[in-house]
Amino acid sequence: FKRQKEFLISLLENFKIDNNETRVSLINFNTKASIIFDFYTFKNFDNVKSVIKNLDYEMGNTYTHLALQLANEKVLQVENGMRDESQGVPKVVFILTDGESESY
Repeated sequence: FKRQKEFLISLLENFKIDNNETRVSLINFNTKASIIFDFYTFKNFDNVKSVIKNLDYEMGNTYTHLALQLANEKVLQVENGMRDESQGVPKVVFILTDGESESY
């Protein structure tokens, strides 16, 4: 889990995180999925980095489908900070997992 967090931080430091630039959101998942922060929560890399560094590993199954469902239904919505499709900004989702998905 520590290596995954380090990878995520190293990936995100290549982007300018800001409402007018790159927006990021984070979902943690195992047997359940939960939004750690949405697109509106942080406007700079340092805040995002701090939250990622302080995430704790939670035991549970690897239900990837729950993370994707939550992303589609809640995170990737205009009312939660996703830009409107008319702006031509692609929806990109990265999945990091500790092993094989146990989704159906």
